[in-house]
Amino acid sequence: MTTLNKDFDQIDEAALQFLVDTQTPEGYRLEYKGEISNIISLVEGLVAFANTQGGDLFIGIPENAGVPLAINGLELDDPDALILRYSQALLNNTDPQIMQARFRAIQLANGRYVIAVRVPRSWNGPHRVTQNHKFLIRTSAGKFPVGTAELRRLFGSRESFLTQYERFRFQRIEKTINTYRMPTPFSMVHFVPVSAFDLEANYPLVEQRTQINHAIMGGGGSNPGVNAQGLFYRLLENQSGGHTQFFRNGIVEQVSNYAFNNLSGQLGERKDFISTKLFEQHIKESVRTQIRNFEQLGVTDPFYLFVNLVGATGLAGSINGPNYGPPQRIDDELLQIPEILIEKFDKEAIDLAIESIMTVMWNAFGFTERPKNHH
Repeated sequence: MTTLNKDFDQIDEAALQFLVDTQTPEGYRLEYKGEISNIISLVEGLVAFANTQGGDLFIGIPENAGVPLAINGLELDDPDALILRYSQALLNNTDPQIMQARFRAIQLANGRYVIAVRVPRSWNGPHRVTQNHKFLIRTSAGKFPVGTAELRRLFGSRESFLTQYERFRFQRIEKTINTYRMPTPFSMVHFVPVSAFDLEANYPLVEQRTQINHAIMGGGGSNPGVNAQGLFYRLLENQSGGHTQFFRNGIVEQVSNYAFNNLSGQLGERKDFISTKLFEQHIKESVRTQIRNFEQLGVTDPFYLFVNLVGATGLAGSINGPNYGPPQRIDDELLQIPEILIEKFDKEAIDLAIESIMTVMWNAFGFTERPKNHH
């Protein structure tokens, strides 16, 4: 038993007392500390949680052989200052930084405090402690340094994910061009939960289809159809439009050319221009929409954002229209923006992700930085 099934903000003294009364032992996802005498040891414990399945740590509860003895608490004049010290130590001594840990002080009836720390499983690891270069994992007996084989597995899991996505991406590009007859160039954006390629990943798309926003990126939508993969909506009029596909494993695919036009302005000619300003607006709206869709479906995992420009060779781009061309045109048939992991769903995280995507696009058009007057 752990406390991870409880709302972190609702854990109180009664919940802690229950752990003591039931002699709930430490395990993969639960640890007790009477106090912290070595802050790097604390960082090691939190890294081990992040590299395994996540977990809760309670500081102020001594233990014997992993069994909690009592809720002694810590005598603190300023618990917020201690939390700040712990959180900064975690950020400053981990690579990649562990940014999702939550800290709070639980005040006890005796006036003392228990410091609670919740570390979710990280999908951006494996993490190491920069102070001593250790990679650690959590077992039922506590934290342990990772051996060569386990470290290879931890790194390999990410590589396996990217390999599976690459296979998926090219299958979808082929189907979009050859089956759906989508003219190039177009953008293909994938929202991929980190657990999407697990065998058990399966979400109730058909049952909740009326609650899902399936609009095409930069456009609208109507009632989606049901296909073998999940839900599908497509609209293509005068060579403009795209589709949205919801897959049962949680992946969302958005194909669109609504931000594209042609430099000559003649209908029927190949679209060879993209408004970067409009594209940025469309993708930002799409990210927010898919986050709401994930919440509706119960998808709680972080997700990767993959942005691809298909058939992009010769594509020009500008913030102010076709008459204000960039220094150069794209010279890649498939422009792949490096994947971005979105772990926090707040405005700051979304804005940072969009900024990273647009920076690569501006670089592809020959801009060294965000063009002036791009708002």
